[in-house]
Amino acid sequence: MPIPSPRKGEEQKAFHSRCMGSEVMIQDYPTQKQRNAVCYSAWRKKHGGSAPVQNLREMTREEIAALETEAEGES
Repeated sequence: MPIPSPRKGEEQKAFHSRCMGSEVMIQDYPTQKQRNAVCYSAWRKKHGGSAPVQNLREMTREEIAALETEAEGES
C-alpha cells in the first residue's frame, strides 16, 4: 500500500501524526520505530533535506530520538 505523503500546507507535526496513525502504516510497519523512520523519510522526500522542526518542546520523545539517530548517521 502507498505511504502517506504530506498534503499541501500541512505542518510537519500534523503530517507525522497522521502518518504514524495510518492503518496502512501500522499494518506495513508494525513497530513505532519503523513507522517513525518511514514517515520522516516521506516528509524529507516532499520537502527536501532534513525534516524542519518548528519547536523542540512540541516534539514527542520518538520524534527527537529519530532526529538524534539521523544526526548520528551524518557524523
